[in-house]
Parts: sequence; structure tokens; C-alpha cells
Amino acid sequence: MEGIIELTNLNELIIGGNETTRTPDLDGLANSSLLDLVIYTERELDLEVLSELPNLTRLMISGMVEEVDIDFKNSLNNNTNLTHVKLLHANEVTNVKWNTLDNLTMLFIHGNDFDSLQTLSNSNLLQLGLSSINPLDFNPFDKITGLNHLDTLEVSNLGIESLSNITSYRNLTNLYLPNNRLTKLDGISNLNNLQFLDISSNPIDNMDWATGLDSLTTVVTIDTNIPKDTAIEGISILYE
Repeated sequence: MEGIIELTNLNELIIGGNETTRTPDLDGLANSSLLDLVIYTERELDLEVLSELPNLTRLMISGMVEEVDIDFKNSLNNNTNLTHVKLLHANEVTNVKWNTLDNLTMLFIHGNDFDSLQTLSNSNLLQLGLSSINPLDFNPFDKITGLNHLDTLEVSNLGIESLSNITSYRNLTNLYLPNNRLTKLDGISNLNNLQFLDISSNPIDNMDWATGLDSLTTVVTIDTNIPKDTAIEGISILYE
């Protein structure tokens, strides 16, 4: 990675997919003009250099073969320009305070063991995706509060059984809940702005909860126990 700083107009960089970048050395990125950075890696990275990328707005880190640990070493906590972050196949994410990133509007995390997730509370996120996080019964509606601006939420493969604390997510228009353990949607009646709902692969067997959701136009019910002859005026129900 030496010499990368000489590319003064470089805005986007993708690292990974070949022998030389399986454990990339990121030191050469310091003080570059990067806006978008994508890293595919097989091992834990030294990410302190991220604190020296003042223009960085989009970041994606993904394990290539297996899940990798991601220790940010507080390198993101002062990066005020970050707007989009994706962490895929991540084993452990530590030393980041998401609610200090004032411009962060999109965060997607797929992996497990995230001690930092509770610092999402009171952030300015518009889009949030959480998938396959251990422990399997991690319920973001119990742990993360104050997401008053959140428009789109995806929580999949988390073993969620209850939505009783979803009432604080009042501004949601898109909600994805596939592959959980929901048998009822208690609390969802307060989401007056909800337009799209995906409840695929949940053992739910009725749509009584849809009463009063005047903005709701589409519900995905693939692999549920909801009868395929269910019809609700104004709502498109997708069974396959």
C-alpha cells in the first residue's frame, strides 16, 4: 500500500481478493483523499489509520473466508464525515461509539458479539440493518432506543419473539423482520407511518395486527402460517 497517498485524486478504493491483500497494510492510506473504502480481509486489521482519513464517508469491511474481529481502536469516534458503514462476516466489533458519528445515516452489521450496539441509542441513523448477531436472542428493540429519525430497519436471524418495545420507532416506513420467532406483532399498531413490512419465515398465523395501519401497503408473508386466502383492503399481501 506504499505510495497510495501519491494518488491525490483517489476517491474510491477496494482492497481484497488476491494474495497480496489477504491481510492488507493500511498505513499508506493515511491523509489520503479517500471518500469510499472497501476492505476484504481474512484476519484482524489495524484500523487506527481510519482516524487519518478526514474525508471518508463510506466504509465497508468484510471477512473473506470466515468471520474476522474488527477492533476500531477508537479510530472512528472522531470521524464526523462518515455516512455509511457496512460490516459483514464480523466476529467481534469493539471500541466504537456509534452515537458520536453525527452524520452516520446508514449502518449494516452482519456477524456476532457486538458490545458496541447499545451505543447506537440516540444516533441520527436513517437506515439500520442487524443480522445473525449472537446471542441469538438479541432484541434491538429492548437494547437500542432513541432512534427518532430511523426510516428503514432490518433485523433478521436474531431469534426475536416480541416487538413490545418497538413503539419508540414511530417514524419507520420500511420494516424487515425475516427469519425470527414472531408469533404476534404486539406494538406494531403504533407505527402509523409504516408502508412496507416483511415478516417472512416467522411462525405467525394471522394479520389481525394490521387493523389501523392506514399507511401500510405491502406485507411479505413468505414461509409463514398466514392463510393464503387472507385479504385486507388496501394491502398487497405477498405469499411467494
